[in-house]
Amino acid sequence: MTETKTAAAYTAALPSGGTLCILRVNAERAYPEPAGDTLLVIDDRGAKDPSFRIVDSCRIVRRRRKRDILSAILAYDAAYPTDPPWKRTLASMEKEWVIHNAAWRLGLFRSCAEDVDLNNAEEGRGWLHFFRRGVATLLERLPLLSGKK
Repeated sequence: MTETKTAAAYTAALPSGGTLCILRVNAERAYPEPAGDTLLVIDDRGAKDPSFRIVDSCRIVRRRRKRDILSAILAYDAAYPTDPPWKRTLASMEKEWVIHNAAWRLGLFRSCAEDVDLNNAEEGRGWLHFFRRGVATLLERLPLLSGKK
């Protein structure tokens, strides 16, 4: 894997093809659109619940590609650790990604399932947890969707 790090971004060529670009979260939470075969990952390990967010993860379905991406994120975290530390296992991240993709494909919680957010609090969680969280988020947004405050 070829890696490059600048003040603004970290990039790595993935064995399965394409480029992974990791950007640190910024105050505006505005990020460039990824070009070509570049996958964007947002590093928000400075938050209270450290996380990485894989943008448009719902479009990645091949297990090998997912594993390459998650392995690159783990390598990045090992090379550039934070305090508090980000702690996720490969198996748990793969499981969460499958759950996000399944929800997105079924049309459930699409606004929440388009990107996978790999935060510490989700380590080891299962389908029921994510379903409950999705329903809670949907219920919170209902007044906004109906135009009522």
